[in-house]
Amino acid sequence: MPETLVKELSQDESLLFLTDNSRLVQSDSKQNFALTICDEVTDLRLCELIAFKRKVEQIDIVALLSDDEPDIEIIHLRQCEKFFFLDVRLVLELKELLAGAFAMLELNSIIHKSIIRRMI
Repeated sequence: MPETLVKELSQDESLLFLTDNSRLVQSDSKQNFALTICDEVTDLRLCELIAFKRKVEQIDIVALLSDDEPDIEIIHLRQCEKFFFLDVRLVLELKELLAGAFAMLELNSIIHKSIIRRMI
């Protein structure tokens, strides 16, 4: 696992999910997410993260594995002017990362709602 994935977080950052070559960190003060893929960090707002998740979910793994298609998927995010070149391994890893991170976000939301209900 690369060292940049396991580095210390500041007090306002929360690690949402971590895989072998990627991680997603939420920053409360910056109100964004830091996506790290193979030691390269990209800051994304929530809407950009959701758009990225949708693009990753739409990638057809079977097509990437076939001999008729290229084995690299290119994702472009207009908002951050960045291109992601992903092989099959990274696509699978990002699908795992994003599914886990969004599950954690949903769990946090459920816990927060439960706490607020008890206070009322």
